[in-house]
Amino acid sequence: MRKFVIKSIKGEFTIYEVEVEILPSICEPGLKPGEWMARVLKPDLFHMKREKFVDGKKEVFYEPDVWCWHAFYDDKGQAITATNKLIEQEFAFNQRKYGKEYTDVDLAAAFLAIKVVML
Repeated sequence: MRKFVIKSIKGEFTIYEVEVEILPSICEPGLKPGEWMARVLKPDLFHMKREKFVDGKKEVFYEPDVWCWHAFYDDKGQAITATNKLIEQEFAFNQRKYGKEYTDVDLAAAFLAIKVVML
């Protein structure tokens, strides 16, 4: 199943299309109805590095990470809307915390800087 996620690194927002595998709710007994978890299969960027010791030697391998339902968006439009909201909140926070003023032009430039990476 394909979904979209938002990744923010140092104020730069990127929307990624990801391939996910929905996990059965039996795996996580604490989930409420309507909540779910999914394993991110593609892209490999979302795989987590794991280490284990086998016969006294450390082996390093990568495996798909598991994320909760609220990190995924069904289509690109929803992800862009959520990203725009995050950007507005970031600018408002910087204004409250640091007194850094911003204009509509700054917001528009940040919205245009959003990258979208499709599979």
